[in-house]
Order: sequence, then structure tokens, then C-alpha cells
Amino acid sequence: MAKVRAFRTLENWYRRMGFNRVAGVDEVGRGCLAGPVVAAAVILDPERYVPRVCDSKTVTPLERERLYVKITRAAIAWGVAAAEPEEIDRINIHQAGLRAMQRAVSMLAPLPDCVLVDAFRIPDLLMPQKAVPHGDSRCTAIAAASIVAKVTRDRLMRQLHEQDERYGFDRHKGYATRDHLDAVTRFGYSAAHRRSFRPPSIFGDRLPSPAEFDDILLDPEHHESGAIEVRTPSRSFRSEPLARIETLLNTLCLDEARAAAAELLGQDADAPERLLETAVAVSPVNPEADFALVSIVTEYLLGRGNAGRAGAALQQFVARVPNHYDGLTKLVEVAGAAGWEAVMVEARCLLADACLSQSRPAEARVIAEELVAREPWERGHLDRLRRALMMLQVSDPEIVVADTLSGQAAFEHAGAAGPRIAVDAAGPEKGG
Repeated sequence: MAKVRAFRTLENWYRRMGFNRVAGVDEVGRGCLAGPVVAAAVILDPERYVPRVCDSKTVTPLERERLYVKITRAAIAWGVAAAEPEEIDRINIHQAGLRAMQRAVSMLAPLPDCVLVDAFRIPDLLMPQKAVPHGDSRCTAIAAASIVAKVTRDRLMRQLHEQDERYGFDRHKGYATRDHLDAVTRFGYSAAHRRSFRPPSIFGDRLPSPAEFDDILLDPEHHESGAIEVRTPSRSFRSEPLARIETLLNTLCLDEARAAAAELLGQDADAPERLLETAVAVSPVNPEADFALVSIVTEYLLGRGNAGRAGAALQQFVARVPNHYDGLTKLVEVAGAAGWEAVMVEARCLLADACLSQSRPAEARVIAEELVAREPWERGHLDRLRRALMMLQVSDPEIVVADTLSGQAAFEHAGAAGPRIAVDAAGPEKGG
């Protein structure tokens, strides 16, 4: 992965608006099978520049350690907090990561005037905050937090390795590498593993129930007999209803396919995942059939309160089928309803691009104007707006751009009862 230096432009913009102490927040370990999720919050000192700070994923372990020392010495304040596997299993990884970030911010002394977060908005903060898509590669304070969090977690995983050397935590840091999965297959889960993380690759063509998972992985007879085989699920398994649905999709009988999928969802608890696998299978030949299946599964998941899985399914779809207007519109709707600001902003950017490529300049203009009002420092938003204005043959597009930039940019404030913060060229003002 190429190393991209993060920039201080974003923090400096907020400092010019009157927010002197700007904290960056990030977490690491979200996708691991074992160990805690660790969050860090860092307030960098604008007078003590730390060079070469960038996203922790693009930095070697040795360079991360060096940057960790420089960041923690030069920062005005920094804090680290974690959510252990027990908490992750109890409330889910997303909520555990948010709580860890919340704790990290609360440890800062002095507290920040505002908080910039990588991707997600943190609930119940006492100060203004902004979710920044890809913040660890765009914002120095967030990149610094990612380095502090990563170094701290790596050290914790090395300590876990010293306590139990069977799993190789010092090498893979809890991620689902082949040797880690092999160790889990052989020894079962340890106390450091997240019981709610059940990698399908351990179970072949089907997922076990939680109780069955524990019976298998904690039973020594399975380990000694080699009854568990680590392998990748194949597409050879297809139930009769799924095979019929795939046939209907491939023959463009979309209404019948939707009806059959709805019937299957009412009968089989595993149907959402199986239907999404079928959607992936038909996508190369018929993207609209893919979307028809993703849509009905998404509605089913939303109806049962599983917005996280519904959002993930839509994100995977728009990655498979770029510039899909209906898919992007649905993703914007779901992300907005769930309060995922970073996901919503990124989806709106993609939707604006789709509108431009499909000769829908009026819609692209509306979206671009909203994006510029939300994030006026983003050059990409301005470029989209200019392109839409040119396609609409506006006589003087730069006047429209200037008018949009002169408007207020909303800055979210935590707490429904608290004041909202509006930022404009004259500085921050508190509104009712």
C-alpha cells in the first residue's frame, strides 16, 4: 500500500474558525478474531510539527513505533481506551468501537474544542464533532490517533502471545490469517477470542449456531480427530429454492424471483446470507438481477432492525456495480436513517458522480451543493459542482460556486438537547 502523508489542512481550517484544540480519533482491531478493539484520541500541538505522520496501515512497524514516541511527546494531550472481547460479544463490534473512542476522548486533558473522527460519529460527546471519510489518510490528527492506537494494540497482542503462544498473536495480531485459523481449528477459541466472530471459512458450506460453534471448537475430540477442515465455502451447495431463484434471475423473471426470495426469507434464518451470495453469483451477467435480490434482502434486514448488515450489503453491491443510481440512492437513504454520516457523504459523492455520468446534471448540482455546504474544504465537491453547472450551461458557474461557499456549513453537535454549532466565514456561532 502506497504511503500517503496526511495533511493538516482540515485541522487548520477548524482552528481558523475558532476551535483551538482539535482532536483526532481513530480505532484499530475492528476486524480481528481475537483481542480488544483499541481507540486513541490525540490533540496535536500546531506549534510542534511531527513530520511523516500518515495512516498507520501504510507505515512499517518500526516507523510506527518511532512516530508513536514523537506523537505522544509533542501532543497537547492524548488518550487510549479499549473494549475487550467480552464487551464486543455483548454489544457488537460497532458499538464497542464507538464506546472505546468515547472513552479515549474523555481521557484527554484538556478536553478538545472539537473532535474529528475517522468515518463514524461518536454518540454522547460533550463537544462538536465531525465524521471524516478516510480520515486517517486525510487528516493529520486522525492519522496520529491511528498510529497511537495501532502501536498500543500491537503491544497488547504481544502480551497475549506471551500468555498463550499457541495462536501466534505476535505475528497476526488477532486477524484471520491462515495460520491463525489453523490454530483455532486445532486448539479452539481462547479467552482472548471474540465468541461472536465466527469465520465461515472454518465451517465449509454452512454456518453453525452459536451453541454448535462452541461445542465443536471446545471439544478436544474434534481437534484430535481432525474433524474440522479449514476450507473456503464453495458454490456447489445450493438448496432447491436458491437454485430456482437463481434460474429466475438469469431468465429475467425478476418479479417471480422477488416473490420466491420473500418466501424463503420467511422460512429460513440463513436465507439473507444465502440470497446475498446468489446475488453476487448473478451480478457479472445481470447487475439488475443482483440489485433486485439485494433490495429485497435489504428491506427484510431493515424491517428486523439490522441496519448494519443492510448497509454492508448495499456497500458491497455499489462496489460490484459502480454508478448504479438506484443502489446508491438506497445506500444514501439507509446511511442517513442510521446516522452513518461518513458512509452517507461518500455515497452521495458516488451518487453525484453517477448523475454526472448519466446526464443528470440537475440532480448532480443539488447533491454537489449540499456536499460543498457540508464540507467546503473538499476540492472534489467543488469539482462536481462545477461540472454540473457546466453541463447545465450556467452562464457564470464561479458565481454559483462562490455563493455556495459563502453559505453556512453545518457542524454536528452531540446530544439532541444541546445547541448546534454553525460555522461560517465569521467564525463559530452557537445556534438554538
